[in-house]
Amino acid sequence: MTKIPIGRLRVNSFVLNSRICSELVGLASFLHSTVPSFARAIINLAVSLGEAGHRAEALAAAEEAVSLRRELVATNRGAHVADLASALNNLAVELAATGRNIDALVAEEESVGLRRELVAMNRAAHASDLSISLNNLSVQLATVGHHADALVAAKEAVGFRRELVALNRDAHLQDLALSLNNLASRLSKAGDIESALRVSEEAVAIYRELLGLNREPYVRGLATGLTRLAAHLAKSRRLDEALAASEEAVALRRELVEADRVAHLPDLAASLTNLALRLAESGDIRQALTVCREGIAVRRELAESDVQLHGAGLATSILQLAILLHDYGNPVDAISAARESVELFRQLDDVVAQDLTSDRRLVEDLYGAMIEEPDLE
Repeated sequence: MTKIPIGRLRVNSFVLNSRICSELVGLASFLHSTVPSFARAIINLAVSLGEAGHRAEALAAAEEAVSLRRELVATNRGAHVADLASALNNLAVELAATGRNIDALVAEEESVGLRRELVAMNRAAHASDLSISLNNLSVQLATVGHHADALVAAKEAVGFRRELVALNRDAHLQDLALSLNNLASRLSKAGDIESALRVSEEAVAIYRELLGLNREPYVRGLATGLTRLAAHLAKSRRLDEALAASEEAVALRRELVEADRVAHLPDLAASLTNLALRLAESGDIRQALTVCREGIAVRRELAESDVQLHGAGLATSILQLAILLHDYGNPVDAISAARESVELFRQLDDVVAQDLTSDRRLVEDLYGAMIEEPDLE
């Protein structure tokens, strides 16, 4: 029988199902008035289902955790406000994972506010937690289009993490690399490509250092860093280096998928999409088409399980295929792909669609341009 410690809970997808998760959340609510610590442990167990892909149940548990911790704060703010901040941060992650980006932003902003309050009282004890919330806040702000604010939050997160690394390098170096990756993306969006490239190179260097010490925990981080580095290199017109970085990222993603297909397949799809773009920029349209089609096959598999979560990625990849086919001199198939992309975007619900308005317009503009292709009869 699997032993599950109360304080640090992790489960595999076969241990619990959604019915058990619901029962655990209900039990947590019942026990809350008498055994708060045990109730929180049960909620953490339920939330761990998110790692196994049970997103709806994980979100329900995260919402319950916030509700219970608000009650505890009402009785003793000083003792429980840190727990509430953590619960809000977790809720923001789960809301974002289900596409509720505005709600995620609201939850993360509250988490940041509480953690600022805690840092003002004890910086050493709470700076790490605030850096986590600031990094996530930056991501959420960027997701809803608040790019200037996202850059400010990303810079502040990196500042805290450099401070923490100076105090304890081994404990905080990975977190610094993660925040550097995010900062590089925010700088690139702001048009500061030179700074984005410099920061991205620092992140990759850190991940390589960590990988040399212990490979398994850092492969994913290095793959992410390389994918983003490739994009920044491409914007700097260093195309050969960009292609090499993207190819290495895909190789690492394949390694991860072999170890855990469910957990890493979405990342492989994204890296394949990026590799196809790098190949096209280097002039190898034929190989770009091959890689793009592989990425689409992966995204179709993902969309079959959750079209709202993965449909946007599939539509974007098919749009990329349409552009490549057009450039390769195959306008008939390009129009067919563009049409499918348009239909996929139209199927997405309102929340997802609002986040993808510019992508949908690009698809529809491309489709319209292809229909006017002069060589078609």
